[in-house]
Amino acid sequence: FFTTSEGEIFQTLNKGLDWTEKFTHTLGINGIDFKNTSIGIAVGDNGNIYKTLNGGNNWSNLGSQSIYRLNDITFINDSLVLAVGPAGSYLFSTDAGDNWIQKNTNSDETFFAIEKRNNSKASIVGTKGSYCEFDESNLSIGEILKIDIAGDWLKDIHIIQKEDGSSKGIIVGFN
Repeated sequence: FFTTSEGEIFQTLNKGLDWTEKFTHTLGINGIDFKNTSIGIAVGDNGNIYKTLNGGNNWSNLGSQSIYRLNDITFINDSLVLAVGPAGSYLFSTDAGDNWIQKNTNSDETFFAIEKRNNSKASIVGTKGSYCEFDESNLSIGEILKIDIAGDWLKDIHIIQKEDGSSKGIIVGFN
């Protein structure tokens, strides 16, 4: 699956050779993640959230859940879902996306990307070289660190789980 700023969701079933448009909305869709082969959630502009229960064939609009646009989303475990956006904002759901709680870190960071670390934590990157973690134990984001000394925007993160149980993170951004 991939999403577009034009409000489209596309799916491939043959390793990217062909793509089929599965959903279109009038506002941008900025992030998507799946709990399993059936249940997925997409997030976008104006805080809109969309959910599928049938592998992306149909999407329900859960409406605007935030005053901010949502940039990315991840399932941390079977019930906990986290979405991030501008102005230090984040939303979480403890029931696989049916109900949402909006929170704010009281910072001016824009969070661009989030990635599951394990079944209780997620890593988040954003503006001004920011990195932070969300923890299921207190349902909040911890200290926001500046890991890029130049303060460049960090735009994406990917966590690789190694066979020995450790993990390695890869972060990309501007400059």
